[in-house]
Amino acid sequence: MNHDFFKGIKQWDIDMLEMKFKMPIFYYDTTTITAIYTASTAKVKELLPLPQMNPIELSPGKCLVAFVAFEYRQTDIDAYNEFAISFLITFDKPQIPFLTSALQMYRRRMTAYIWHLPVTTEIARVGGVEFYGYPKFIADIEFEKEADKITCHLAEDGNNILSLRGKVLPVARGKNSKIINHEL
Repeated sequence: MNHDFFKGIKQWDIDMLEMKFKMPIFYYDTTTITAIYTASTAKVKELLPLPQMNPIELSPGKCLVAFVAFEYRQTDIDAYNEFAISFLITFDKPQIPFLTSALQMYRRRMTAYIWHLPVTTEIARVGGVEFYGYPKFIADIEFEKEADKITCHLAEDGNNILSLRGKVLPVARGKNSKIINHEL
């Protein structure tokens, strides 16, 4: 596999909690499913840890919640899956319903608070918690593929939490986007 994309980026060896890996971690082969829904702004605001975090509203009283499933088939820490549940926010700035989300999408720069971030391997959990402070925990995350559809199932202790299903879309290299994550 050609990894020219990472050419010139220095990695260093890490030995932490009896686990050895390289930083930064390179991700070579990935599938992602993303779904963004609306939720009650008042209820989401109760889940945010800081008063400076303002949920971005699509319309008054309805903010945006992102569900993103990741299937990391080849990485420097082996294959694992991850599922992010996050709230799109502004930090220490007011937001204007619809306009703030439209502006962030136009600028390709979004800010999110990661509420839950389950993963399927211990090395992914430890690295995310210890290095980045992510709210990672171990859960069951499985991908199911059909010819033109893909489904991700999220479960914990055998109890189904949710499933995301979407159409497989053709991919082409597009413009870069920047996502700023806040976690506590």
